[in-house]
Amino acid sequence: LFIMGNITNKFGQYITSTYNHPQIKFSNAVYDQTELDNLRYYSSLYFHGHSVGGTNPSLLEAMACSCRIAAHNNKFNKAILQEEAHYFPNAAEVAGIINMPGDLSTISDWKKLNLEKIRTIYSKEKIINDYESLMMRACRQTNLIIQPSVAEAV
Repeated sequence: LFIMGNITNKFGQYITSTYNHPQIKFSNAVYDQTELDNLRYYSSLYFHGHSVGGTNPSLLEAMACSCRIAAHNNKFNKAILQEEAHYFPNAAEVAGIINMPGDLSTISDWKKLNLEKIRTIYSKEKIINDYESLMMRACRQTNLIIQPSVAEAV
């Protein structure tokens, strides 16, 4: 088990000393995107523990790396992952997911479907276009006139 996060703060020190075991490796947070992508891609199971919020970038990154994902069971994660993930409602359920023999065909299908969501629903181009359309509709509804910038006029 490889766990990344802030292991230098008080909670991190508590976790690393309490759960010191030869089969558990702790690492400080990794911010290098290539290294993160490789860690996710080559992992056998990615746990996404965020329990609140909206569309979390780290979850989308895990999907883009074709991870088998286990996510905290909440409406935000379920809206993104739908049926293509394992879900855990609490810490007690995590061990069950780790020890669950995964059906390779199902896992492969989940990875493909999550990657397709990244390409179609969560691509940068689609998100930018959706925001632009939203802003243009809002401007039309409020009769706001958008003035071209000096750079556009040149």
